[in-house]
Amino acid sequence: MTFRTILIADDDTGLIKVLEKAFIEKDFKVYTADNGIDTLKQFYDFKPKIILMDIDMPDKDGWEVLKQIRHENRLIPILIMTGKYLKEVDAIKSFNDGATLFIRKTLSYKEIIASVESLFKLTYSPEEIFSFGQFTLNMSSPSLFTNNEEFPLTDREAQLLCLLIKNMNQTVETKNILNSVWGNDSQSNNQMLRNVIAKLNKWFEKFGEIHIKSVYGKGYLLKNL
Repeated sequence: MTFRTILIADDDTGLIKVLEKAFIEKDFKVYTADNGIDTLKQFYDFKPKIILMDIDMPDKDGWEVLKQIRHENRLIPILIMTGKYLKEVDAIKSFNDGATLFIRKTLSYKEIIASVESLFKLTYSPEEIFSFGQFTLNMSSPSLFTNNEEFPLTDREAQLLCLLIKNMNQTVETKNILNSVWGNDSQSNNQMLRNVIAKLNKWFEKFGEIHIKSVYGKGYLLKNL
């Protein structure tokens, strides 16, 4: 799987073709969409690492798409393209809703690509590979490997494991996990955390070396058995 993946969403097919060609030349795997509904479908199907999206699209506009994606993933960089004058109140609301950066369509395509590449380098490192026990976590896939077996992970499962690995044999407070991975420590997210822990432990039990231990009233720790 190519690590540098981008979803370009715009109803201007001419602009999409220009940007697609330019990003491919920069070694990106490119997915495209020309309306809001297809943007969401491409996001769910291909899990791109970065999104470059126009505000004015048919079916669902960029504001609606932004909110829905942020409900699922609060970490992916979303660069909003706009050809219109953006009022301060709209810009503030957009950042509050999860926009990472605004790009004017008046910029040259080279400037747009440079903005994306700069943000990508700040956000991701393809070198984020962690070994623990007999397992290897690859954050760029994301996947968990052991004994020639691969376990595909969701972004949140990978983020959770990464957090626990970085604090190996130390308790990470539940509140910190929820705020780091889910964005808030609501009861519903706490239940999702417990479900993810159970799922990961089921994989680990197959090999018997690693376990995520629940520390009552505190949090969780990743440990060698």
